[in-house]
Amino acid sequence: MLAAQGRADELKAILERSPMPMTMHDNERRHVEANRPAQLMARASLAELRRLTVDDFIPPDQVPIMDAIWARMLDTGVVVGTQPPVLLPGRKGVPLAIVYWGMANVLPGRHMFASIPTGWSEGEIRVLADEIHHDPPFSKLTPRELEVLQLAAEGLSGPDIAERLVISPATIRTHFGNIYEKLEVSGRVGAVATGMRLGLVE
Repeated sequence: MLAAQGRADELKAILERSPMPMTMHDNERRHVEANRPAQLMARASLAELRRLTVDDFIPPDQVPIMDAIWARMLDTGVVVGTQPPVLLPGRKGVPLAIVYWGMANVLPGRHMFASIPTGWSEGEIRVLADEIHHDPPFSKLTPRELEVLQLAAEGLSGPDIAERLVISPATIRTHFGNIYEKLEVSGRVGAVATGMRLGLVE
């Protein structure tokens, strides 16, 4: 990112290709961009993230800590550290500690953060890294399979999805089997990660 500072096209390429969650913010700490890993980590779409600021992820008593981090970044240009547990949408209030690296003014008034969730599943990270460097072939999911995948992305279990869609758990298992085959993945984590990367689910 240091070498790409001020070059919008290069920064965009870094953001899109990174297997690590990366976000870009404006001076008011609003999310401007977020790559697929960042969306997966937050369990939120880019549109949802753009309605939120950094402070929306932080318990009120920790906002002064973020104020200090933000001020240090603007003053020195770069910050590195560990953020106390943050609350991410879609993770049902389960806090996640973040190791971060931030850089001020990668573009005028735009600031970029890369983060490593300390409690994030290694399986998700590995799947994302593999997918970013080896794009799976296009596979068309049926409307029902897309619906099942979306509900899985929202954190529903197989029985919960069956109940929501008023179909049998056996049928849900069949749908998941078809989804795994079409997306060339071996399980639900990979299916959700691939679906988010391809824009099939939010």
